Amino acid sequence: MKLFLSLLMIKIISFDMQFKQIIPLLIMLGVISCNDESTLSSSSAFSQQEPPVMLVDKKQAKEKFASILSKAVYQHKSLRDFLKTEALEQFDENYDVLYALVRDKQIGKQTFREILVENSSEQEMRAIEEKLPLLNVLLPAIVFEDMDPSNFDTRIAEVPVAVAKDSTTSLYMNGKEVERVSSGQIPNFPVVVVNENTRVEAPAPAVRGISEKEVIFKSPNYDRKRNLSTRAAVSNESVGYKAINSFQYFNADDGSFSQMAYQRDYIYYGITPNHKEGKLNHSVRDYIISLEVNPKAFRTMSDFIDSQGKTPSDPYIKQSRVGKWGGSHSYDRLIDIMWHQGSFNFRFEVFRGNQSTPYVFYVPLSPKDLWDFNFVHYYKHGTWFRQSHHIWWVDIDKFTSKPVDLNRFSCSLPKWDIAEEGLSRRICIYEEDPSEEKEFMEEYEKETIADGIVKGEVKFNIGVFKVGASASSNKNTKREKITSKVTRKAGSDHLGTVDMNFYDPIIIGRDGESYKLKLYQTGMLNFSITSK
Repeated sequence: MKLFLSLLMIKIISFDMQFKQIIPLLIMLGVISCNDESTLSSSSAFSQQEPPVMLVDKKQAKEKFASILSKAVYQHKSLRDFLKTEALEQFDENYDVLYALVRDKQIGKQTFREILVENSSEQEMRAIEEKLPLLNVLLPAIVFEDMDPSNFDTRIAEVPVAVAKDSTTSLYMNGKEVERVSSGQIPNFPVVVVNENTRVEAPAPAVRGISEKEVIFKSPNYDRKRNLSTRAAVSNESVGYKAINSFQYFNADDGSFSQMAYQRDYIYYGITPNHKEGKLNHSVRDYIISLEVNPKAFRTMSDFIDSQGKTPSDPYIKQSRVGKWGGSHSYDRLIDIMWHQGSFNFRFEVFRGNQSTPYVFYVPLSPKDLWDFNFVHYYKHGTWFRQSHHIWWVDIDKFTSKPVDLNRFSCSLPKWDIAEEGLSRRICIYEEDPSEEKEFMEEYEKETIADGIVKGEVKFNIGVFKVGASASSNKNTKREKITSKVTRKAGSDHLGTVDMNFYDPIIIGRDGESYKLKLYQTGMLNFSITSK
């Protein structure tokens, strides 16, 4: 055992800061909580020879849980099997195992919690549970030397349990802290990580188990079961019958009452060029149905290790060059080897004229969802004297973007009642990173419609013209400055802002059986909206 640990620690690899040689920090993609109190203990505080300490902050609770879990993981292969199986479920679109959700599940003749109590005490476990309602176990998908959750070898008992501190990561094995590594170093062996889940709310303290129905996701797009059930529900080319029908009435580009700009008059109010009065349909919503991210955004979104040694919270290239003798790698295999896996967390903020705060939703997407990597490939033929040799490398400048179908997610915008809200909305897009939350002010221009065009839920005439006016008349609208308040993570990456109008067209043309949708563009990304 001593020899194994010695060899294990020798394999710590230093991090190279040059962008062309990015290698990921294994330990903790997004596992550091910026809101935790400072830690008060050292590894000696958890020695088996000392009585249990009182847990005074979250970091101490996580360290103690890591110590307990490492002992249980070392002793029970069935527990290692259990953690692997649960992680591969990806219940929150990540390899997370939420403690409160699985603590009462059976592992042989005992529950997960009973095994942990057996390796600590009821008092200690209850103290940890009270401190950490979102206690989480993560099997990182960080393929380094062919290691990831899917091929995690549960036959091996010597699996360190890691927990991040301010500038170091502690590794526990069989109940004891065996090593501390700085944030600029990575061990090239599999680990189990103790952290707090960032994708669910805390419905109840972890002192009791919860069911799947009690899990409250911060965004429905983190709910893997919901996403899987809707993945095949909508065709990739579907834009919704309401939008398609509106294009039958409003498809011109000539400034008339049949122009494309008036498609939402039909969708929301049932108005046509020949029937110019209608009542608001409360069941209609706008949906963002596709997203395309410029490869140049990668440098903005991917968080590299900074001079303070903070670890990244996003996927990034961890191995830019791969070679293989005597055989080839598949495209998916190259992605596994080269990329630190995980997802970018896109945050959409929708500002409306009648609300003081924005409507917010999230969409998690992986690099593989967003781009084709177009790996550069060099091949040297084999001879009688040597095997064939393949070399692949990744070049960010060769990435190409691809549209992502968002129909499997919940990307609906709020109901649009122009009588109350006005005609304009602002959409801000961020890639959210774990950091301190701060309050920001967003100032934009609101466009409101004149009296007499809409009365209550009834709209008279097409567009913003009073009854009897022609399409060439002056618009009956006014503009005013609006300031809204928003709370967001201070370290999030801003990917752009767009202003949309009720009279933006949805469908702008047709190509055979396909419809072309208006693109909203920020430079970093573009997206399409339809109404259903």
